[in-house]
Amino acid sequence: MVFTGERFVISCVEKGDAESDETDFLNLCTSCWAWRKLPDNYFPQIINELVCQENDFCLSGWGSCTQRYRHVDVLHKQNGSWVPTTVVSGACCDCKIRAGTEVHQLVIGNTQREYRQVDSIIDRAFRATVDQNNPPNRESIDDNPASATSNSPGTQSETTLFPPGELNIGR
Repeated sequence: MVFTGERFVISCVEKGDAESDETDFLNLCTSCWAWRKLPDNYFPQIINELVCQENDFCLSGWGSCTQRYRHVDVLHKQNGSWVPTTVVSGACCDCKIRAGTEVHQLVIGNTQREYRQVDSIIDRAFRATVDQNNPPNRESIDDNPASATSNSPGTQSETTLFPPGELNIGR
């Protein structure tokens, strides 16, 4: 890919650092904000870019940082006339892993298991809210003590899984 103009790096965010103080999400790749100054016969002459650090890796070497591009419409002066043209500009830096590697399941997740868990939670919540007079007992819930009814020895009170009319799903 041939790039027209000269690139000036303004600032970079290193892999492992947050992009700003407002987030606790960390960057997987080092990416830099840059301006590219196009030659005098282009308009506009400055293009914003987001570029990867060259030869960068991510996820402790399980992945590689890959530059992604976008096409930017500009004008190019040819033979005294402004002609619409397109230049390629850096858009973002993605961390990519190879399919079938050990981290593949970490990236895509085990969706079948997640769907079964959500269905199970919704099913239990529905049963508990519909039949408030007969709350589920410990054996019908699962091994999560926070979601069970209280049947401690010597205690007469029972707490239902959810208050009437409420469905509390979350962690």
